[in-house]
Amino acid sequence: MSGRRIAALYAIWALPLLLVLSWVVPPWTNTDEPFHMLRAVQIAHGQIIGQRFENPDKTGPKGSGGLSDNAIFEAFAPLAKMSWLPDQPNGQVTRAMLAKSNTVKWHRDLGLAWFGATVRYPPFFYMPDIAGYWIGRAAGMHVNATLRLSRCLNALVFVAMAAVSIARARRLRLLLATLLMLPMTLALAASANQDGTMIAGMALIVAQLDRIAAENRRARPWEFTALVCGMAVIIAARPPYIGLLPILLAVAPGHRAKLSLLAAAGAIAAWCAAVAYYAMRPLNGDPATKLLVLLAYPLSIFTIFAKTLHIYAATYAWQFVGLLAWNDTRLPLPYLALAYGTIVLAAAASMAGPGLRSRFVLPCTLLVAAIMFAVQYLDWTPAGADHVDGIFGRYFLPPALALGLALPAWCYASRLTVPAYLAIALFAVATPAIMVHHIAMHFYIGLHT
Repeated sequence: MSGRRIAALYAIWALPLLLVLSWVVPPWTNTDEPFHMLRAVQIAHGQIIGQRFENPDKTGPKGSGGLSDNAIFEAFAPLAKMSWLPDQPNGQVTRAMLAKSNTVKWHRDLGLAWFGATVRYPPFFYMPDIAGYWIGRAAGMHVNATLRLSRCLNALVFVAMAAVSIARARRLRLLLATLLMLPMTLALAASANQDGTMIAGMALIVAQLDRIAAENRRARPWEFTALVCGMAVIIAARPPYIGLLPILLAVAPGHRAKLSLLAAAGAIAAWCAAVAYYAMRPLNGDPATKLLVLLAYPLSIFTIFAKTLHIYAATYAWQFVGLLAWNDTRLPLPYLALAYGTIVLAAAASMAGPGLRSRFVLPCTLLVAAIMFAVQYLDWTPAGADHVDGIFGRYFLPPALALGLALPAWCYASRLTVPAYLAIALFAVATPAIMVHHIAMHFYIGLHT
């Protein structure tokens, strides 16, 4: 089956599902959604880099965020107990909760708001949120209606980018399609979170690299420029992905082109430095103190890593497939087995023909994981902890897309094409049913006043 036909089938399958998810998932229950929308509103009003501020309550934590619309917090408050609050797992939404949240309107003026977890993100992947905000505000829509509009715009952009990536890819098209069908990917695509469009952006880069490899050539200058810019945008949104930048060396058209990689790294470093200087505060303890402890006891790094995997490996594996809301319950085990079985079959079928043949891909993806764990330990994990907190399965989705480029050629891969198609078809039938059923049972069945 041609890449264009698979891309068309994907778009026909994904867009209705994402629009349904944009509507039926209760407002603000997607992971970090209020804080992403606060960041989008801040950018919409021209504040590209956030700010630090002192908490009026001297006993409270110091602030990091900036000027945004606190109507988001007002709309979020009635539904907060279903999200991130400690010891408050997701539960059924009530009519009273929805009614109170749905009545909140946008404020006339902006005010200081805390969103320290998202203040660091650049504006690129917030464009659908920003467009939805301005349209909703101009039309006099309430806050929740504006959120749903922004979700729908994110879904439209995601599907367009995902379909193009599948159409552009060669041997990796089945693997890309499978990873873009995961409930985790779809939940992010149908939310105000920046991660959905970021994942689609990585799929575009991987697809173009796959195409270049299939044509056994170097990237053309314009292609390489586009790849470098795309990778730089993604890395600015999640700095640990800097480890993926050297992959582009495999297709660099010449020594001068390699200088653009250094320029991109410099631009990313400048952005991170500006955000760190003007906006960020440590989220959990002093990073310098934790770093000094690690330097004093370097062997503890291996102990911490082993303990982290012992505690969280199963959680990462589940979250990689599907975490549909904050503090969500796990999807059914047979479905998780189907998801991973489909990924394995799609990956095996993607070994037909030559790949990128780059020695950089596997070490780069491992480097991304190492940087990710290091950053989360220094910034998010409490001082003295013997494991790393703050890592979520969704963080591994873009590196997983890139890891497909490391697949070797296998002479028997073509024999698995038909089984891979059948598995993907079964996965395409099961996924909407599982997701909608899970959301209905988790939030709405037994809806009461």
